[in-house]
Amino acid sequence: MASYALGRALQFVPTLVLVSIVVFLMVRAIPGDAAHVLLGPTAKPQQIAALRDEMGLDKPIWEQYLIWVKGIARGDLGRSWINNYPVAKLIEQKVPATVALAIGSLLVALGVAIPVGIISALRAGSWFDRLASLYNGLMLAIPTFWLGVLLVLVVSLKLKWLPPSGYVPISEQPLQSAKLLLLPSLTLGVYLSAIFARFLRTSVAETLRQDYVRTAAAKGLSDRRIVGAHVLQNAMIPVVTMFGIQFGGLLGGAVIVEAIFDWPGLGRLLVTSIASRDYAVVQGTILLAAAAFLVVNLITDLTYGLLDPRIRAGH
Repeated sequence: MASYALGRALQFVPTLVLVSIVVFLMVRAIPGDAAHVLLGPTAKPQQIAALRDEMGLDKPIWEQYLIWVKGIARGDLGRSWINNYPVAKLIEQKVPATVALAIGSLLVALGVAIPVGIISALRAGSWFDRLASLYNGLMLAIPTFWLGVLLVLVVSLKLKWLPPSGYVPISEQPLQSAKLLLLPSLTLGVYLSAIFARFLRTSVAETLRQDYVRTAAAKGLSDRRIVGAHVLQNAMIPVVTMFGIQFGGLLGGAVIVEAIFDWPGLGRLLVTSIASRDYAVVQGTILLAAAAFLVVNLITDLTYGLLDPRIRAGH
């Protein structure tokens, strides 16, 4: 297991370097001149040239990249070109909200998907299976922004059960923080639950047809023990894959949901920074999201090895 983990970890560094190059080039490919956007349409050419020199935009692209990478190596992501605030501090302020939304959404998704997916596979063709398929289809078809607005109108404004928007750190007011988190988590979570439930149902159904499951049943093992000890461990591998992909995406920021519920996460920070051509913030935010995605997928790979010994053995 140690060699398997080391091999996966060694792939992390070159991948992150490649991601940093792609991020840097993509940000520089955004249409419009950052200095011109910051100074406004009435700026004179001399003023634009001076600001480009101050921002380092007049240097060759490779030199700009090396300056940025050297700063990252020192733990310095640069400063915002809008308010001269350190990018690392700015991102640090937004990360707790994004992580809270990602965890809340996944808890909702898994809380629904695990029982629905397992029961649907065990009772294939039953009324529950048909009802679960209808739920999955509806949740995948309904636009996330429409569901978020609907929840605000019904749950918050009409029934007045939960506050419509806002964010409070859980360390300050745990109860109010949970209330504010519930609607955004439901908006994202029910969509994810449909994805997880379909993957889990298919995986469990395929595993139930394997020979070793029939052998366990022939030995007289109970259905609960067969499912818990033999089926789920192998059926969870595709679900773990989808879990890693979706969690990494959530860490990148659910922009629409954050906008609906006035959630101060990385997604909104990224959108506003792109609009203002704040390259330093855009680069730092995307790089952090990419690094988080790589870390989550590294953990996912290690989980494969725990679930299936054949994977860590290299077969």
